[in-house]
Amino acid sequence: YRKEDRLLFPSGELVIDIDHLASPKEACTWRDTLFADERLRPDLAFISPSNTGVKLFVPYRLSVTATIEWAFDEARRSAWEYLEWRYGLKADTSNADLSRACFLCHDSSARLRNRGN
Repeated sequence: YRKEDRLLFPSGELVIDIDHLASPKEACTWRDTLFADERLRPDLAFISPSNTGVKLFVPYRLSVTATIEWAFDEARRSAWEYLEWRYGLKADTSNADLSRACFLCHDSSARLRNRGN
């Protein structure tokens, strides 16, 4: 079960959820555009179960001088502000806690970054 005070180690990934896009085609376009974004560099991008949303798993850096919560909050805030500034997209802010679970959905065209190269 998920509670922040029970979290043993953070994944280093934050989930960004963009909902209520106009169509499945628009969701596919945003999935591909955001996956290619050189600033966000998500490790995973897929279409949400509604077919009109996108989920991104965006890596963030942990800090040796700051708390895990601070690093997560700062990365999340920066990513949300960047999405709004660059693309005019608003992320779902209900996905704002460090221990948030994210269920994967089948998207045969999901984008997965190969960090081995």
